[in-house]
Order: sequence, then structure tokens, then C-alpha cells
Amino acid sequence: MSLADCADLARSLAQVTVDMVRFIGPYGFEGAGGAIDVATISAEAGFQYLELKEPNHRVEQRRFTSAAPDPVVSAPEDIAKPATYTIRV
Repeated sequence: MSLADCADLARSLAQVTVDMVRFIGPYGFEGAGGAIDVATISAEAGFQYLELKEPNHRVEQRRFTSAAPDPVVSAPEDIAKPATYTIRV
């Protein structure tokens, strides 16, 4: 895979992460968002930006929630049996 293809893949994966966080709902951990900067590092060219957001780019403010319900976990003593998880809202 070329360096440019690797950079495109990294940008796509970062964008998928941003989109998933946006749609995960009020209980998701919102640790990704906003514009994405893409850069490469190589021995020949060193550090180079491929995409750089504008200096005054507006960052979307998101609501962080700490009111997520605690899951109730039932772990059986026999580890061959599956555990159950229940979330009570």
C-alpha cells in the first residue's frame, strides 16, 4: 500500500469514528469529532501535511453526559457459560 493510500485509509477510519460517535446516542463516549488533519512522515520528505483545517475552523461543541446508567453484570462461576449484561434506564 502506498503512503498516499495509507493516509487516505487513516483519514477514512478517523471520519468513520467521528460519524459513529455522532450517532451513538446520549450515552456514548464522545471522544472524537471536528475537522481532521492528515499528515505523513517519511525518511525522504519528513513530516508533510496532506490536509490541514483552516486556522479559524469552528469546532462543533458537543454535550458530554455523565448520566449514563450503570450496567448490571451477571458473571456465572462457570466461565464456559456466557455472562449477561442488563442496562436499566
